Amino acid sequence: GLWNIVISEVDSPSLKKNSTISHIKAYEEKLKKDKVISYLYARLAYHIFTKIVDLETPK
Repeated sequence: GLWNIVISEVDSPSLKKNSTISHIKAYEEKLKKDKVISYLYARLAYHIFTKIVDLETPK
Protein backbone atom coordinates (compact mmCIF):
# COMPACT_ATOMS: atom_id res chain seq x y z
CA GLY A 1 0.00 0.00 0.00
CA LEU A 2 0.89 3.65 0.16
CA TRP A 3 2.47 3.36 3.59
CA ASN A 4 4.88 0.67 2.32
CA ILE A 5 5.89 3.01 -0.48
CA VAL A 6 6.51 5.80 2.02
CA ILE A 7 8.65 3.55 4.21
CA SER A 8 10.67 2.06 1.33
CA GLU A 9 10.91 5.40 -0.52
CA VAL A 10 10.04 3.75 -3.83
CA ASP A 11 7.83 5.42 -6.43
CA SER A 12 4.32 4.03 -6.69
CA PRO A 13 3.74 1.72 -9.63
CA SER A 14 2.01 3.35 -12.57
CA LEU A 15 -0.30 1.93 -15.18
CA LYS A 16 1.15 0.56 -18.39
CA LYS A 17 0.20 2.16 -21.70
CA ASN A 18 -1.77 -0.90 -22.83
CA SER A 19 -3.73 -1.48 -19.60
CA THR A 20 -7.15 -3.07 -19.81
CA ILE A 21 -10.24 -1.58 -18.21
CA SER A 22 -10.09 -4.16 -15.41
CA HIS A 23 -6.46 -3.20 -14.70
CA ILE A 24 -7.41 0.48 -14.57
CA LYS A 25 -10.32 -0.18 -12.20
CA ALA A 26 -8.15 -2.33 -9.92
CA TYR A 27 -5.46 0.35 -9.92
CA GLU A 28 -7.95 3.09 -9.04
CA GLU A 29 -9.44 0.96 -6.24
CA LYS A 30 -5.96 0.37 -4.81
CA LEU A 31 -5.26 4.11 -4.90
CA LYS A 32 -8.54 4.75 -3.06
CA LYS A 33 -7.59 2.32 -0.28
CA ASP A 34 -4.12 3.85 -0.01
CA LYS A 35 -5.61 7.34 0.17
CA VAL A 36 -7.87 6.31 3.06
CA ILE A 37 -4.95 4.80 4.96
CA SER A 38 -2.82 7.90 4.48
CA TYR A 39 -5.73 10.12 5.60
CA LEU A 40 -6.21 8.04 8.75
CA TYR A 41 -2.52 8.16 9.52
CA ALA A 42 -2.46 11.93 9.16
CA ARG A 43 -5.39 12.33 11.59
CA LEU A 44 -4.59 9.74 14.28
CA ALA A 45 -1.84 9.42 16.84
CA TYR A 46 0.82 6.93 15.77
CA HIS A 47 0.10 4.36 18.51
CA ILE A 48 -3.62 4.33 17.69
CA PHE A 49 -2.99 4.08 13.95
CA THR A 50 -0.66 1.09 14.34
CA LYS A 51 -3.28 -0.72 16.43
CA ILE A 52 -5.89 -0.16 13.71
CA VAL A 53 -3.59 -1.26 10.89
CA ASP A 54 -2.54 -4.43 12.74
CA LEU A 55 -6.15 -5.61 13.10
CA GLU A 56 -7.14 -8.35 10.69
CA THR A 57 -10.91 -7.86 11.01
CA PRO A 58 -13.08 -4.92 12.04
CA LYS A 59 -14.71 -5.17 15.45
